[in-house]
Amino acid sequence: MNQYYPFGDPDGARAELVDIMDGFVGFSSRAGWGGIATDPDDRSVRVIVGKKGSGKTIYLRRLQVSTRSEDSVFSQSIQSDAPSTSQILSFCEICQGEQVTEKWRELWTSAILSSVLSHLLCKKYFRDHVNNKDREELKKKFSSLLPDTSAPYSAYAMVNYYISQISTSSRYEDFMNRSIWVELKQELSDILKDSPPIFFYLDAVDEEFAHAPMEWHQCQKGLFYSVMRMLREQGTLGGRLHVTICIRDIVFSSVLRSEHAGRYRNAPHICKLNWDTTRITHFLIRKIEKLDDRYFDDPKKPKNIDNFLSMKTIYNKSRGVDEDLLSYIVRHTRFLPRDIVEVGNDLARAKLTLKATNRYDAESWQEVIRKYIARNSRTFGDEQLTICANQLASHDRPNRSARHGYDEFYTAGKEYIASRATFLKDVIRMIGTEVFSVSDLAQTRQTIDAEVPENVDVFSILWQNGLLGCKLDSLEEGYRFFNLEDRDDFLLPDDAVDFAFHSSLIDCVKLKISGETPIIESQVI
Repeated sequence: MNQYYPFGDPDGARAELVDIMDGFVGFSSRAGWGGIATDPDDRSVRVIVGKKGSGKTIYLRRLQVSTRSEDSVFSQSIQSDAPSTSQILSFCEICQGEQVTEKWRELWTSAILSSVLSHLLCKKYFRDHVNNKDREELKKKFSSLLPDTSAPYSAYAMVNYYISQISTSSRYEDFMNRSIWVELKQELSDILKDSPPIFFYLDAVDEEFAHAPMEWHQCQKGLFYSVMRMLREQGTLGGRLHVTICIRDIVFSSVLRSEHAGRYRNAPHICKLNWDTTRITHFLIRKIEKLDDRYFDDPKKPKNIDNFLSMKTIYNKSRGVDEDLLSYIVRHTRFLPRDIVEVGNDLARAKLTLKATNRYDAESWQEVIRKYIARNSRTFGDEQLTICANQLASHDRPNRSARHGYDEFYTAGKEYIASRATFLKDVIRMIGTEVFSVSDLAQTRQTIDAEVPENVDVFSILWQNGLLGCKLDSLEEGYRFFNLEDRDDFLLPDDAVDFAFHSSLIDCVKLKISGETPIIESQVI
């Protein structure tokens, strides 16, 4: 176990594979826990859905490791060279209108098929399955679809290449309506009949999601439809080409609000990484159990929160109550594995320092724990507000800004994004308290109406990003936060009767607390 990251590396793409496999918290024995219980050898998964920090990359890497160990299939290394935000904006501007998602689907399908072609031509693995004569025929027939025929290209590289070739809507139509695409699909289907199954893994599609949420949303949605349509293809292509992708939860929520919701809501090919307080608490408990002996007061006793942090409860100064320590830690996170890992790493390092000094004092140690949790909570809140600010800024961006080269002012300009984050904090301060009513929300909406673009709801943006919860019944215990297994409301539910901000905002915006009871997530079954 890495001493600097005793709970693990919070960046799933950077983490050492041995740490991922050894430190992974499994849920396969827990029936009804959905996508987080997915086994690494599950060949049916095509889409991994989750928030940023929910573990999409970890789950994808485990799936890829499983296929990589089999000689009977071709398992491509995980693709992470995603298109840049400027490319995404450019394509969305070229293909403006209601059909932009469909055009993204067409582009992704073409890019994936061309990527397969380039691998068949250039990878030694396929030499026994595509002879020299057939290879030369493929090069002659389809060379115009590739930058060149001497190297394999990822689907991402092909998307970038095709966008660079398309400058107008009419050129896009000409490009996509060529009969060569039908011919390519047929050729690949014929070849794959006698070739090993091909597994492609696409990650990092959402690394820049926050810079242009609306356009990345359309891009990811198009990729989703492309992968799912290829899965349904009759014949060889649908059965032997396995493309697995990662998308954001709000993208999938948008899919569930379409006319095809019934087809995808409980589809076995979609792995939804839904985390709530129960699941993330289990994750925290298991992470503690996996720590080395040196992090515990007595290694011979059970590895639990008491043995790790020398207490089961912690005094909540603001509310004047003792609170269960596990619950205290969890509710200051966004119910995400990455947050638990970051908080856990800080607390584990602090524990080693405490043991090294051999000066334990219960009151001062509680203050250390509170300090680290508050610091992380403030970071989580600020990060989530920045994501919200980027989303708000993307609505401010004028049409054709990418074409004229000033889109980065709205998508990557730190000063502008910071100003929108400050605006969001001001909106939250207008409310002033962690719990508020329908009338408080309506009054604040009216106050800020002139400062937000038309048809944009600031509170729905906060809801989508987990900073705002609501009750649908005043007697309900706890608040509902955006979760695909509860309701798939993309906008803040209009039948809500009460609202509360996430606990992290208390630390980063300094909200007035509302009584002794902390804000908790309701457990809806």
